[in-house]
Amino acid sequence: MYSGPMSGDFCYQVNHRTLDYVKNEMTEIPGKIVRLSKKFGDMPVMDMSKACHLNDKRPEQLVAMKEEVQTSVYMKQCEIYIDTYIQAGSTLYHIISQWMFICLFVYTLDTCVQIKLQHNEFGRCLIVNGIERCVRLLQIPRRNHPMAIKRSNYKNRGPTYSDLGVAIRCARSNDDQTSITNTVHYLTTGGASLRFSGRKQEFLIPLILLLRALSWREGGNASSAGSGSGAVGSGGITDEEIYHRILQGDEENTFLKARAELLSQDAQRYTGLDTPKECISYIGSKFRMLSMKADSSPDIEIGHYIINRYILIHLNTYGDKLECLLLLLRKLYSFAAGDCGVDNADSLQNQEILMPGHLMCSFVKEKFEEMFMAIRIGVLKEMRQDFVKTNSSLQDSTEMSKYVERYGQLSGGGIGKKIQHFLSTGNIISTTGLDLMQVSGYTIVAERLNFLRYCAHFRSVHRGQFFMEVKTTVGFSMPCTYSRWRTMRIA
Repeated sequence: MYSGPMSGDFCYQVNHRTLDYVKNEMTEIPGKIVRLSKKFGDMPVMDMSKACHLNDKRPEQLVAMKEEVQTSVYMKQCEIYIDTYIQAGSTLYHIISQWMFICLFVYTLDTCVQIKLQHNEFGRCLIVNGIERCVRLLQIPRRNHPMAIKRSNYKNRGPTYSDLGVAIRCARSNDDQTSITNTVHYLTTGGASLRFSGRKQEFLIPLILLLRALSWREGGNASSAGSGSGAVGSGGITDEEIYHRILQGDEENTFLKARAELLSQDAQRYTGLDTPKECISYIGSKFRMLSMKADSSPDIEIGHYIINRYILIHLNTYGDKLECLLLLLRKLYSFAAGDCGVDNADSLQNQEILMPGHLMCSFVKEKFEEMFMAIRIGVLKEMRQDFVKTNSSLQDSTEMSKYVERYGQLSGGGIGKKIQHFLSTGNIISTTGLDLMQVSGYTIVAERLNFLRYCAHFRSVHRGQFFMEVKTTVGFSMPCTYSRWRTMRIA
């Protein structure tokens, strides 16, 4: 694989936590930050990119670097000297075909003409095992845009679930291009619940609990709210305020009033969950296994982690998350009342294109998270076997470096080996699914049968694996003229 080394600093910190059983408070003493320089594998380099050594090279320089071969032909019939550049690796048949075309072209000329042909590298490909491969452009749902969806399989979530829901694909606010889809389901009882996926598992949370939890006022944003486990959040939204914010003054809408009242009645089932702190602690207690946090972590810290990690991740503050959740709820009730129609998920206005760089960024980020989790599990295993020896070895950077090499599998290629497997096969081996609808068909071979076919690999947009199996439509779309569309339609 044509690639370059991917290196970085592996940083770790050993903190000491003590629990005061009298005050029921956790005290944490941070340790020293230790940095280890590590190579995490090889990252592929796109041909003719800024990281490629062929970037901004002239044809003469490419010939000197043996990337292209210069050939000369002298034809006596027309007395023409031809100087042409032919790409390295071309067969004798292609070279002779080019010369025959030139002979036919200049046969009718009466004067001597000097012809110079240049066949340069086009780039935009990734070379894996000597084969040029490219990552497909894929259509995915539009980010941060709520869509009303009606699906029969929504009823399989539970006995009170209907086939109505409002889904929103949230892209993380730090611009790392990772996304999570949140779906608000309409219940036959008039209530609603929010669904999200974590590690390829679906989880459902009553919406009234999230509305109360997101009314946290401590610090004003999600990051500061999760920093202090012992802090008590003030404020909190009441059922009456939820009722009026759902109605927004539309007192004549009897359907909306009835659903808002049923939502408040549904909250009476959860006794002892009135304040935001209690709701966040309750969420943290139910998702402790999903968070993979330490056993000494309090429930409220895990609750903040779950909200920041999986709930409306395109927004930073809890106040913005609360407003967005109320917007989704109002649209869901309008959809159930018939005031809002079903959004066409196959329409171009509800779609966007997943760029190859964005897909690679999400894939590499997930592999780093998997490596960190494997190292953590390995160190915990060593502690269970011999706590005293492992605890002392953590203070030594040399011993910790051995743990990183062993459990991070850096000696076997590390993350670069997984990237090479993804590019060579087009299959994604993921623990989270990366919020995608398919697991294969992401990369293809850039065939050079002719110039237009080669360009079509970078112009066409793949609609997804589902449309490749459906016989009533095509599995890709690409820009074309009206005459070509008529030819495609007839074919």
